[in-house]
Amino acid sequence: MPRLRGRQKHRVDYRHIIDWLVRKPGAFEHYRYRGELFPTSRFRMTFDLLEEQLGGHRGSKEYLKILELAARDSEARVDASLLVLLGQSDAPISAAGIEAMLGVEQNTTVRDVEVRRLICASSTSYSRCRRCCKSAAPQIRTALTENLKELHLPAMRECFEQAAQQAEKETLSYEQYLLQLTERECESRRRNRIAALLRESGLPREKTMANFNLKRLPVKAARQLKALVDGSFLDRKENLLLFGNPGAGKSHLLCALGA
Repeated sequence: MPRLRGRQKHRVDYRHIIDWLVRKPGAFEHYRYRGELFPTSRFRMTFDLLEEQLGGHRGSKEYLKILELAARDSEARVDASLLVLLGQSDAPISAAGIEAMLGVEQNTTVRDVEVRRLICASSTSYSRCRRCCKSAAPQIRTALTENLKELHLPAMRECFEQAAQQAEKETLSYEQYLLQLTERECESRRRNRIAALLRESGLPREKTMANFNLKRLPVKAARQLKALVDGSFLDRKENLLLFGNPGAGKSHLLCALGA
């Protein structure tokens, strides 16, 4: 799973709690992080359709059975089955139907199930759809690159293909894929903004803490310097005043702290 950055964030792996949810489907309806229990947009579309057709409680129970199949067998294979069923307006969606498509024997105790070929009533149309998507991929990449260039999103333009391949391997949702792209763009902009501010400041880059002789400072001043290096005084919005004799290294220290 992708790394979380920042505070007060969360990510839930449905595989860790699916057994509990299947036993108590009512908890799913009121689960605080229910949005994390839709691995891809097709799982979300399936839940909305089941809720509309069967009602809230029955729809939740049926969706949890489908999610259990994804945890027990393969999320990617269940997602592919949902793609086929959602594309057929008259095809009912149920855990039993998907299980039949997967060719998986019901076994609640064995997790390592033999991977079998996906059995699909409309495999021909599904294969045709996959071929069409692959043939259109170059045009999509070109258009997406141009759009990102026009929107001035260079970091996303450079990494969207690699991130898409990683998202496909890890079966990330569209939202998780988009989150990764925007995080990389934000991080790149932060680095560029810091570099631009350093250039505009005119601070001599050669004056760093690495080449400052701490022995020039009194013992008390050296201890105070260690508390300033972490930059926490900036978060507290405190002013910094340095006093000392000429040649004591005040300018060097200020330049090093600023850089």
